[in-house]
Order: sequence, then structure tokens, then C-alpha cells
Amino acid sequence: MKSINKVYVFCIALILLLSGCQKEESISTSEVIRAYEQATFTKAQLTYEFKYSPGLCVAPTDVNLTGVNPVSPLSGSALFDLDGETVLYGQNLFQTVYPASITKIMTALVAIENGNLDEMVTITPEALDIPSYSSVCNLQVGDVISLRDLLSGMLISSGNDAANAIALHVGGTIENFIQMMNDKAASLMATSTHYVNAHGLHDPNHYTTPYDLYLIFNACLASPDFCQIIEQRSYKPTIENVNSGSREEEWESTIYYLNGNVEEPQGVHILGGKTGTTDEAGNCLLVYGTVEDKPYICLVLGAGDKSLVYENMNGMFATVPRG
Repeated sequence: MKSINKVYVFCIALILLLSGCQKEESISTSEVIRAYEQATFTKAQLTYEFKYSPGLCVAPTDVNLTGVNPVSPLSGSALFDLDGETVLYGQNLFQTVYPASITKIMTALVAIENGNLDEMVTITPEALDIPSYSSVCNLQVGDVISLRDLLSGMLISSGNDAANAIALHVGGTIENFIQMMNDKAASLMATSTHYVNAHGLHDPNHYTTPYDLYLIFNACLASPDFCQIIEQRSYKPTIENVNSGSREEEWESTIYYLNGNVEEPQGVHILGGKTGTTDEAGNCLLVYGTVEDKPYICLVLGAGDKSLVYENMNGMFATVPRG
């Protein structure tokens, strides 16, 4: 039906052009054809355009790599060589997946680009309107906390309350902030991504692809503030509350490489990243790390349990040439 509609629009535009209905501005036939071609690009065709964007890893299809065999069914996995601008491995790169809390990298990117990180935010009841099973930073109504601290709580310990507070502060409303997220995804050419919330709790209309996650995370890494936050093992803010005074919180990284639950692969230094887990998304991890000081992005999505996330990720990093 969509393709039929595009052809219909094209035909109408062409008829208007040929009939001379444009009184003041003329539209060339080539412009009409160009607009039609752009509207009908497939994802694979569009990926080729990234060859003209310096710094991006390009792959129009999945990429096989000797020595990489998923140890369990995964919804997606990939390894990107940032210096070499190469997709070393990609499983289901363009398949739609649920991102869970990896969503929060986009929440952070929009906040960093549109907010003042030193501005103070007052927590409202709306920010805390989340399901009881949510991962939280233990924020309370009346807390006064900086946007930078909220970003730290959201990215380090994956607080859904922090994500909502950020969305309300930066966007004015959560709905407006979500539109900002979707607009940013489109600007990054993450065209198979759609958000309906700022935290990543499951919704069938909240989705992305492994390759889109790479595009978004790659953009995040251009921000020194983002990198500084995700590289922290833990964070201890002092929070003022208008009703109960001050208190301290401690937020620990949910990434096992950073919190000491899993050793880094030999020769690999994991700098930071983001976890995500829901029943529908499975166990997910997106990281930025180095092998002999060369940077890589690696992701595992849809693992049946957390141990399989790290087993798969270690397997991918093991294939990176040393020396």
C-alpha cells in the first residue's frame, strides 16, 4: 500500500508539472524524479550513502566473521572498528529489535544538545509516574538535582525516574521530548528507529535496529560530557530536597565489566556503554572499548541471560587482531 501511495503522489506531481499549474515557481522534471527516488530508497541503498560521510562504518548487509558464532539465539550483535571505519561483524544489522534501556543513550544525547547540564531540576510527581518494577535512582518528589547528576543516574544505574525527569525538564513535556528524540534519530539517518518513551520500557511501537544503535551511539561519543559520564564506575551525588533536607545516593554501573562482576577480555579496555533488559528485548549491552588503544563499538542484543551477553561480547573482541 505504501509503495502504491508513493507512485500515486509521484504521478500527481508529474501531472501538475506538465499541466503548468505552478504559477510562480516552476519545478523541473528532474526535481520531481529526485524527490520520488529519495522517497523510495531502501535501507540497504541508503547505507551506501554513508560512504560519503567520513568516520562512519558502512555495511549494506550482515557481515560474517570467522571465529564469531553466537553462543545462543540473539536478536542482534555487531562489532565496529571505528578507526578502520569498518563493520567487522554484523548479525541482523537491519532487523527491528527492542532496545530496552539502551534507549537512554538517545535521551542523553538530546538532553546534552538541548539542555544546560549545570541547571537544577526539581523532581515532580509526573517524573516518578513509572511502573513499580522500574529500575530507579530513588528520586523523590521535591528533590533538587542538576541535569548532569540526572544524566549520571540514568546512564550509570539506568534510572527510569531520572530519564523521565530529564525529558520533562528539557522537553517541557514528555511528549515533546519524545518528538525531539525521533527528530534526532531521523537526522542521524537512524530511519528504522522509533521512540515512545525516554527510558525504554517495552512498547511495541518503541524499536530500533543494531545498525541504528551504532549510528546513535557513535554520535553520542562525540560529546565529551557523555563520555565522561559513561566511563564512571559509580557516582555519589548529594541531593537537596525542599521538604526533607539533603541526602547522599550511590549509583553503581550496571555494566559487569565496570562493576567488577566480569573481567574484561584480555587486551581489551571497556570504557563505558549502556545495558538494557526487558522480557521482550532480552539482555542487551552496547559498549565502547579499546584494543591496543584502537576504538571499537560492540553490541549484543536479545541474550537469554546476562552471562551470555558477556560470553558473546568476549567472543567478538577475541577476533580483533593484536599487534
